[in-house]
Amino acid sequence: MSASLGNDILRYYTGDPRRSLVSILSVNLTQPLLRGFGRNNPAVEALTQAQRNVVYAVRNYSFFQDQFALEILVDHFNLLAQKDIMRNRYTNYLGRVQSTQRLEARAADRERLADVDQARQAELTAKDNYVNAVASYRNSLDQFKIKLGLPLGEKLVLDDRELDEMEQNGLVPALLNPEAAYRVATEKQLQILNAIDKFEDSKRKVRVAANQLQADLKIVADADLTSQPPTDYSHFDPNKVRADVGLQLNLPIDRLPERNSYRSTQVSFESDLRNFTLTLDNLKESIDQGLRTLEQSRQNYEIQKNALELANRRVDSTTLLLEAGRAEVRDLVDAQDAQIAAQNAVTSALVGYQQTRLQLMLDIGALDTEVPKFWLKDHLAAFMPGKAPASGSTSPAESRDQAVLPPDQYFSE
Repeated sequence: MSASLGNDILRYYTGDPRRSLVSILSVNLTQPLLRGFGRNNPAVEALTQAQRNVVYAVRNYSFFQDQFALEILVDHFNLLAQKDIMRNRYTNYLGRVQSTQRLEARAADRERLADVDQARQAELTAKDNYVNAVASYRNSLDQFKIKLGLPLGEKLVLDDRELDEMEQNGLVPALLNPEAAYRVATEKQLQILNAIDKFEDSKRKVRVAANQLQADLKIVADADLTSQPPTDYSHFDPNKVRADVGLQLNLPIDRLPERNSYRSTQVSFESDLRNFTLTLDNLKESIDQGLRTLEQSRQNYEIQKNALELANRRVDSTTLLLEAGRAEVRDLVDAQDAQIAAQNAVTSALVGYQQTRLQLMLDIGALDTEVPKFWLKDHLAAFMPGKAPASGSTSPAESRDQAVLPPDQYFSE
């Protein structure tokens, strides 16, 4: 429907006495009955697509916010892990210095010079590792400042309590099977929702293109009203309305451009179908891999905790045996190497587990970065209440006694 108001003033201003100033008010109505009716109208389709594009943009931005928050958090905890590793290497270096000093004091009568040299070499290696750890941490800290938009000269001190709190909270489990995780992702993951809706857009475009092949049948109506002559252009007489109505038919005899557009839309639909299937397959693969990696990280953490306990006992016992003359220097060096490796592995495994778990929550659309300390929360509780505890992990005893399956069992899956 359209309405227009026109003023015929050209001849009036040229001074032609045969014409006067006239206003014309007209209303026109065109209603398609077949081709372009209702939601199949190209203008309606363009408006619908524009509205959906706004929704897609909002979802993408919201997903980017969660993804960026997780990326900053991961970098932060990686830096905290590097700080902890740096402290471990410094403590290890001090222990090597003390061992060398004790051996040098006893070298006069009870220790071989070769053992003292071996301890001194282990001390130098520990010092080199510590220097490298310091350089790596400072480089990573500068990169973190750049990512946060801070000047490199800005002093930035990281709070170690976050890492301690995460360790005390334990490993927050993700007790769900791949099918449940995939179902949650198809309902909540913002990018997957966009992919689903964009596939629906492709289906809708095929329907609109097919509708353009139909015949044109329209109801056409118009009405107009002229102002009162000769010069009164602001008053109208309703009784002088002129109106007509009719049907307009255009048979689909020549629809070559529309046919080509329809075929092109069908080809695009088939391509979008394959891309949509690939997106769902990649989602399923990402979730399955995330769950496997999460279980792997959990077992690695428990194993490294047990290994650290053994390494600490081994260092203490080897030190006593060495002082009693019942062990050699290389035994202590090996024990200290195992200790520092286990210390660093525990920290790396803890941070790796949290990173894998939070990434999995992001992949399935369960991550809520708005809550305080979201990295400590069980995000699955909102989707499956009562099925997963809020925190905790498998105890070391359970991990130690857990049976290891033979490879053939995995090959037959």
